[in-house]
Amino acid sequence: MSTRWRIATENRIGMVLDILSVVSGAALDIEAMEVLPGLAYLRLPGDLHRDVRRRLLRLAGVKAVDPVPLLPQEEREREVAAVLESVSDGVLVVRRGGLVAGLNPAAERILRVAAAEAVGNEAAVVLGTDRLLKGPAVFDNEEVRVQTPRGSLHYIASGRALGTDSPARDRGALVLALKSIEEVRELVHALTRQPKLGFGDITYASERMGEAVRVARAASRVDATVLLQGESGTGKEIFARAIHGESTRGRGPFVPINCAALPEALLESELFGYEEGSFTGAKRGGKQGMFEFAGGGTVFLDEVAELPAHLQAKLLRVLQDGRVRRVGGHEEIPVNVRVIAATNRNLKVLVAERQFRDDLYYRLNVIPIVIPPLRERPGDIDVLADHLVAKWSERFKRSRPVLTGEALQRLHEYPWPGNVRELENVVERALVLAPGAEIGPEHLMLEGSAAGTSGTTSAGASPGGAAPASAGAPARNPHPLKNRLDDVEREVLTEALARTGSARKAAAELGVSHTTVLNKLRRLGLGHLVRE
Repeated sequence: MSTRWRIATENRIGMVLDILSVVSGAALDIEAMEVLPGLAYLRLPGDLHRDVRRRLLRLAGVKAVDPVPLLPQEEREREVAAVLESVSDGVLVVRRGGLVAGLNPAAERILRVAAAEAVGNEAAVVLGTDRLLKGPAVFDNEEVRVQTPRGSLHYIASGRALGTDSPARDRGALVLALKSIEEVRELVHALTRQPKLGFGDITYASERMGEAVRVARAASRVDATVLLQGESGTGKEIFARAIHGESTRGRGPFVPINCAALPEALLESELFGYEEGSFTGAKRGGKQGMFEFAGGGTVFLDEVAELPAHLQAKLLRVLQDGRVRRVGGHEEIPVNVRVIAATNRNLKVLVAERQFRDDLYYRLNVIPIVIPPLRERPGDIDVLADHLVAKWSERFKRSRPVLTGEALQRLHEYPWPGNVRELENVVERALVLAPGAEIGPEHLMLEGSAAGTSGTTSAGASPGGAAPASAGAPARNPHPLKNRLDDVEREVLTEALARTGSARKAAAELGVSHTTVLNKLRRLGLGHLVRE
């Protein structure tokens, strides 16, 4: 118990000395004292010091002696403590000499240590590393992942050295701001989150599509691995997003990765991360991979059939044990993710040809979902076309036109090698070409037709009696030499894909990069053969 007074005084020389004399004459210790112009604050041990108060009031120039709950410094300390306790970031203060001066509750949680144990202890022990105590006086967002007797610590640290002009931070006091890696992931996910999709966003009318949606709904209620199978453009990623969005992981991140689009050397580090110094150009402190980043959420592995053999083994490890090992690392890091894989190739055939691991196939194929191509569900064409007309009319900010009966017939006659993605492109183009209230067959630019014609039909006849273009092939270039070169490239690539069964292996056989093959396939209208 202490007594706290606020003493209002005149500004005169000797006033503080007179106050101290009164307190000293009463044989009292002063626990704390603050002096401001016209004010003095005292904190004395014990209470009921009425005689001391009367003596103070008799001093010349003393106007009032009033009790107060706290001294100004105590109020400031309480305000700072309240702020530190309320912030989500951890704050840790290191004294000169490297000892911990204090930390807030968030830092206790991040570092898994009690304040009573940490204060006065060596900061390197509390932090799990001395790396943050050396180097420049100002630093931001350094990743720390260490093993300590208290368990595994994984956090991001920023620091500012205090009371030193030296560029080094190994001697002065230091204030550290800490954020747990889980909070960092949640922040990044909140800023990059795409609109949440559900099964209500899948437009269909056919029974075959309805069966696929029913299986997907059932899959969303459990945490099992899902394998989506279907041709390019059938909507496998929409299914994956819907399964994720309506699952218990729906508030976590959804991380899509196209296994065919990334070079092999980059794919491993993107999936599993890497340690500092593991290769030339590696980021200081290393980098977490997509499986770590997606903690609590879902990883969508599109074109999973394109995974190289050694990465298939690492993926199998993730599915079996829930652990990843970074490139250049020795520690296995636990991850909490759900895997949804997708492919437009027959994995059973690839397993028989020893191009895909059978044990990985069975790990992925827990809940198989086959999405039928558009040509096998013609009942969906009308509802999809109507939905897409409404969608693109809203985006173009124009009145919604109506598809004529002739236009719908043309859509039903076309074989749709590009599936729903191709239908969406056709509808978008039609809205550009049809300024009025109707979309007729003359506004439908189907593959193999030129602008202003009515497109091809499934019977193989094109307007004017010309021979039909191959399904999925773009309109021919008017320059004969360019046409001949395109035809040769198309033939070579098609044969290479047929022999190797993989864009990556075809690239190796042809002596070009994987990216070059993918770009040529897209340009020549063969992208549907290998990628979503």
